[in-house]
Amino acid sequence: MVESVTVGNDGQRHVVQWNVHAHYQSDGTISGSIMIGRDITALREAETALTKNVETLKAVFSNARECLIIGNCDSNGMPERILDVNRYGCVIFGYSLEEMQSHRVKDLFPDALPPYLSSAMEVGRVSITDGHIEIRARGKGGARFPVEVAISSYELHGETQFVLAMRDITAWVTAQKTLTESERRFRDFADFLPVPAFEVEADGGILFRNLTTESFFGYDEADWMEGLTIFALISSGEQPELREMFQVCLVKDTILSNEFNGVRQDGTRFPAMVYCRRMTEKGIVTGLRVLVADLTEQRGGVENALNRSEMMYRTIFENTGTGMFLLNADGTIVNTNRTGAELVGYPPLGMLLSGHMALQIW
Repeated sequence: MVESVTVGNDGQRHVVQWNVHAHYQSDGTISGSIMIGRDITALREAETALTKNVETLKAVFSNARECLIIGNCDSNGMPERILDVNRYGCVIFGYSLEEMQSHRVKDLFPDALPPYLSSAMEVGRVSITDGHIEIRARGKGGARFPVEVAISSYELHGETQFVLAMRDITAWVTAQKTLTESERRFRDFADFLPVPAFEVEADGGILFRNLTTESFFGYDEADWMEGLTIFALISSGEQPELREMFQVCLVKDTILSNEFNGVRQDGTRFPAMVYCRRMTEKGIVTGLRVLVADLTEQRGGVENALNRSEMMYRTIFENTGTGMFLLNADGTIVNTNRTGAELVGYPPLGMLLSGHMALQIW
């Protein structure tokens, strides 16, 4: 058979395959021949396209940034012998292609893969299993590392084969552990605070609260789960002011504070200082962190100190042997002690403090 390229009546190039059959005479000489031509243009185009697709698939397979393993399944339909592995897969496991082909699948995933495959193959042997699973793989030298795996099976020439896609998630798992530990430390620190601490949404919805909030405000878990907002902890008349402070804080990256009247579950009120600062994640504002400090003891301490001071100075004022007067700007007497009243000759103290008497010194 020979092939030639000719231009047909349609002006297009055609590939023609020729079959030549010779006729021989009794002496062995050729008396003639029959040539049968067949247009195989479509066949050659299909072969070219197929070759291109195969090359594309090979390029994808070789350069994929996931480990891809192709192999045969055993008589039970379970992945067993490895036929091919892409370059990235060899790098992840630390083996050459020949070394990978010498292993069985169970050698690479000795801990958890067989039980998973058993259930996955029961679900569907000719389709990709739903989702991925996280297991541990074993590389060269026995080192284990976390991976994410998905697998599918198919029939080819009467044999069940499999395609396994795997991704090394060591960095992701490490990041998750770091994040989890960071969150744990934050929660522990927040619970350690002696004052209520919250993370809230812009509308006041509570995302997080520390342990102090329950005993401080008197609400139980059921109350919080019903959707209490941060505004319910402040007197209704001051809630608009708190909302305004939150809005300013969401726009401006600063710590704001103001005094409000806090309200506990039983309705009792107390003076409270509310502090807030916005939270951001990747440059996006996600809410606010809020602290609530009870000023009752602080205020009571100040009032007690003032009362003690006033009592001390009043005692000194009344019992000193010196006449003492407190005067307005016009000279009228505001207050005096007994010694002062006796000095000016007005024993009735009420007359001196009537607001009409002025101190005159000659």
